[in-house]
Amino acid sequence: GVGAPKQEKWICKYKSKLPQIKIFMAIGATIDFEAGNINRAPKWVSEVGMEWLYRLLSEPQRLWKRYLVDDPLFFWLILKQKLKLYKFSATKVNPSLQQLTER
Repeated sequence: GVGAPKQEKWICKYKSKLPQIKIFMAIGATIDFEAGNINRAPKWVSEVGMEWLYRLLSEPQRLWKRYLVDDPLFFWLILKQKLKLYKFSATKVNPSLQQLTER
C-alpha cells in the first residue's frame, strides 16, 4: 500500500476510469501489520482511540507531517465531535451518498 492520503487520492483519480471495479479499499498499513513488518499498538491503546499517537511515536520521521501538518482539520473536527459541537454527515461531504441512505 501507499498509505494515506496517497491511496485516497489515487482512488478518487482512477475510480471513474475503472468502472469494472466496484469496490476500492484504502487499507493503509494493514498489509504491513499482517506481515509483521510493523507492530500494532497494545490493545488498550487501540481501545482508547490513541493508536495514531502510538504509530506517530513509533515512526515519527515518516508520520509527523501526515498527522501534525496535513491533518489539523481532522483533529479539529474530532475535538468538536467529542464536545458534541459537530455531527458528521457523509451526505454533506458527498451528496451522491444520499441515494444510499434512502434505500
